[in-house]
Amino acid sequence: MKIIEPKVELWKQGDDAKAHVARCARVCYGRETGNDEATIKRLINDEHWSMFRHGTYYIIANDSDKTLETIVINYANTIGFSYHYEKHVYYITVNGNWVLDHKTQFGYLSK
Repeated sequence: MKIIEPKVELWKQGDDAKAHVARCARVCYGRETGNDEATIKRLINDEHWSMFRHGTYYIIANDSDKTLETIVINYANTIGFSYHYEKHVYYITVNGNWVLDHKTQFGYLSK
């Protein structure tokens, strides 16, 4: 039996969310290196979307849009979606898994 010492590392997402998700996926599959684009494509095609929880998107939006308000109300309690409302501005955070599960809503939020 091989004893592996536990360790923790902080990985910042940086500017390339896909590379970050691919790196996290490689840990899951026990690989040190790989092609990021191929990894992302395989994850999407296999609908292994949980790996995309490691990617984060931030949205800042004015509250004048009633469709935005409806999206916030409908998804406020879903996993992967959080928001803060202050001075007529929504600060919304979603992860990549939420984005893939809610493509239409994210498309609206990110326009």
